[in-house]
Amino acid sequence: MSDIRHSLLRRDALSAAKEVLYHLDIYFSSQLQNTAVPIVDKGTIELVEEFIFHVPKDRNVQPKRMNSLQELQLLEIMCSYFQEQSKDAVRQIIFSALFSPQGNKADDHRMAMLGKLVSMAVAVCRVPILECAASWLQRSHAVYCVRLAKVLVDDYCSLVPGSVQTLQQIFTASPRFCCQFISAVTALYDLSSEDLIPPFDLLEMVVTWIFDDPRLTLITFLNTPISANLPLGCLDLTPLLGLIRWCVKSSLAYKRNMKPSLTNGHTGKFAREVTEAEGATGTPSLCTPSST
Repeated sequence: MSDIRHSLLRRDALSAAKEVLYHLDIYFSSQLQNTAVPIVDKGTIELVEEFIFHVPKDRNVQPKRMNSLQELQLLEIMCSYFQEQSKDAVRQIIFSALFSPQGNKADDHRMAMLGKLVSMAVAVCRVPILECAASWLQRSHAVYCVRLAKVLVDDYCSLVPGSVQTLQQIFTASPRFCCQFISAVTALYDLSSEDLIPPFDLLEMVVTWIFDDPRLTLITFLNTPISANLPLGCLDLTPLLGLIRWCVKSSLAYKRNMKPSLTNGHTGKFAREVTEAEGATGTPSLCTPSST
């Protein structure tokens, strides 16, 4: 790896990143011919961190930075690579080598690029990347999973009105990713505060997915061996638990937001009327699909 590193140091940032992907492909393709579970060694991780995420191994070396255009070009190269690589095992191990958190200062760069790559994969419907991301969501700590989920929610449910339709359409392309995504957003939005109430567009999309195919919530559970050694702190094997929490806590969150408190601590007339109306008609619930 040292020889490869020296040659990469002479290249520009984008060219070096492309070369790392090329070497990863050769390296892991060769390993998979001899073993079913290739090892991602320290040298490989250091190459990825230095030449793709720009966290130099040597403090005396000035880190190379890509401008926005070069970063977009690298994301397109990654999209094309994962789309064209025909062997799923190679795709999965390279995705893991690139984006598995290492608990170091490179993780912020790693997560930023992962969010952009998966968001791009949603936009252009790159199923191999979505499948790799589904595996990543299953084996990564929930802290990182909710960060990825937040990026996608921001991109498709907040920034551009109507763009949620793009995210919703991947349901037929990668149900496995959708299953893991629901687990991640139910972990992200725990309804403990106003900021942690899921956006309406997100709720409608999740309800639509499950209404169209209730089996979606069991995809990961049914396809994970009982003996699977999943890491501590990972997401639940099924989003059912998170969805149940949403259903139970939604009425409490609704009441909390609908009842304005007066300065003396008592509830106003409007809130009492809301409470009476809830008693007569039932409290709105996340469990109920919208009439649309």
